[in-house]
Amino acid sequence: MANPGAFGRRLTRRREELGLSLEDLSKRTGTAVPYLRHLETSPVAMPDARAILKLAAGLETTSAYLFGTEMDRPSGAGGAGESPSTSEISEDECWRLIGPGGVARLVFDSERGPTALPVNFRTVDRAIVFRTESGSHFDHLDGQEPVGLEIDQLDEASSSGWSVLLTGRVRRPTDEAELEKLRDVGVSPWPGGGDDHYLVLEAQEITGRGIDVER
Repeated sequence: MANPGAFGRRLTRRREELGLSLEDLSKRTGTAVPYLRHLETSPVAMPDARAILKLAAGLETTSAYLFGTEMDRPSGAGGAGESPSTSEISEDECWRLIGPGGVARLVFDSERGPTALPVNFRTVDRAIVFRTESGSHFDHLDGQEPVGLEIDQLDEASSSGWSVLLTGRVRRPTDEAELEKLRDVGVSPWPGGGDDHYLVLEAQEITGRGIDVER
């Protein structure tokens, strides 16, 4: 059997929480059993919007849960899975995991003490790049060390995930050739804005841990 994708795991988890068989869910949603089985086992299957709504209704949940995009509670509230185990992640694997970029938490000292703020980042040559507004909380970070960056991914359907912690020094690039390279990366803050104030976090250490469960 192929390793199911996140959607399939959430579908299976919710069906089992309700004590439903595939046949039960088929009757509730009018969806053929073979197709339901395909959704639960395929690593890439994704139904259309109408099917998602039918499945959510039949499973007494929301389409946001099935998509894994719930915004009304902190991630990880579902608790640990069955027989969880942790493992160290190699440096190369850490960089592979965070390579696509995304949202991370930058941890640094500020006037109020230890501070953690979200940043939208990309990776360039095994360094982290993000953009800021002038006058932001990050203005004083140029040359400060150490600062930390924490990136994680959780799959509540399988109670598994990983976390990567990077520590290093932040610098503000001024060389025009480097700035041109960073502009091509396409990083921009989620809240919008973010002029040409780029910051680069040069890694001094990167470590990671993974959590998995028995299947």
